Amino acid sequence: MASYRCILHGWMDTSEVLHARVLRHCNFAELGHASVFLFDHLIDGIGLNRRFQMKGNTSTDAASEHSPGSPFHHCISSYSRNYIEEESLGRGGGGKVKRCQHKLDEKHYAVKIIPYNEDKEAEALNELKILSTFQHTNVVRYYYSWKEEFVVDSASSDSASSSSSNLAYNRTLYVAMELCQRTLRAAFQENRDFSPEDTERMLKEMAESLKCIHDKNVIHCDIAADNIFLDFGGKAMIGDFGLAEFLKDGKSSIECEARGKVLYHAPELSTEGEKRMVNFTKATDIYALGLVMLELLFPSETYMGTKNLFDEAKKDTFPEKNDKVSELQYDTIQRMLSLNADDRPTALQVLNALS
Repeated sequence: MASYRCILHGWMDTSEVLHARVLRHCNFAELGHASVFLFDHLIDGIGLNRRFQMKGNTSTDAASEHSPGSPFHHCISSYSRNYIEEESLGRGGGGKVKRCQHKLDEKHYAVKIIPYNEDKEAEALNELKILSTFQHTNVVRYYYSWKEEFVVDSASSDSASSSSSNLAYNRTLYVAMELCQRTLRAAFQENRDFSPEDTERMLKEMAESLKCIHDKNVIHCDIAADNIFLDFGGKAMIGDFGLAEFLKDGKSSIECEARGKVLYHAPELSTEGEKRMVNFTKATDIYALGLVMLELLFPSETYMGTKNLFDEAKKDTFPEKNDKVSELQYDTIQRMLSLNADDRPTALQVLNALS
């Protein structure tokens, strides 16, 4: 007969990385039938009760957390207890993102749901650690996070001890973030013609966002129109840090397999081979943002039109300047798209040039 246990972790970070952690462990087989587990979960200073209930003394195998035949069916997660899930916002960085309303404060959040196994825990927590580093109006805001682990022990409930080999884990990381209205990609699809005033403002906001990221020694590695978010006031900010990494040990690059959207890759990342090792730098982020800005200034109605625009830029060929594009904007983006990475400006220099 199997016994079932619930291990619960909570992180209540608003500014620092993992500065608080709650861990409680309960063996429901030992507590008996219809056992109840309660603990307080503090989020942003608000006391919330998380109530987990599981019926013990059952021999049903765990197939799915949501399956009526599973013991997890009786265990209510914090996510389902505290949030009303409204719609799917897409995927990114190893997880899916949902638009949710919190039942207590009635505010809306973008909640990223990241399932993972033990081997991938550090990778799953990477985005959380990076997000919690930023407190800036031009970076998608991180509010709080928590981790839920449901454990199935296939050993007999009469056994005095349980071997780790008998345990199976269902692990999920939840990250609550600022809800934005849409991505820049969605805005392109809805309205390809921004006013000159909106364009000028958005260029500055994107440059300021990247400066904030680079100031924290983070390389984003996946800057694209899909990862530029517009809040409900139209302000542009960079988000989705699922592929981002910190620069460590004084290094100026991150050596890894190619990642992110190839369309926005700098020329130095274009190496042959499926599992090609490349070096992401602040300069590769600058190049990717330069392509986003080029797309904003010279919009195309089709994907192929955008791809051709980028392909020409990677040959150092640019469209002719029109009346909607200032000399300053045109010159700055050309420098951001320099084929030689050493010739590209820093994020601070881009921001100063556009201000």
